[in-house]
Amino acid sequence: MQNQFEREKWLSMIYSQEYKDMINANQLTFEAVDKAKNNEVTARYVDYCNYQRYIAKENFQKKFFNTNLSELKIGYEKYTDSNHTVSLM
Repeated sequence: MQNQFEREKWLSMIYSQEYKDMINANQLTFEAVDKAKNNEVTARYVDYCNYQRYIAKENFQKKFFNTNLSELKIGYEKYTDSNHTVSLM
């Protein structure tokens, strides 16, 4: 992928907060999936983590490519409430 971008653009992307947020969201999601295999977390929590992953990807896409993701998530209105919290079980 690196060869597809000018060096400055590439470095600005991989050292950005948005990129870090994507890495963190991916890790959180993958860990949640692993925990779900042993019923350590709820499906709702895995779903919430996956939504956070989507938001991180969307923010990265908007900042560096000025476009929205082609992927569309529906049914996540409950997570846009700033008072929403997710319990692990």
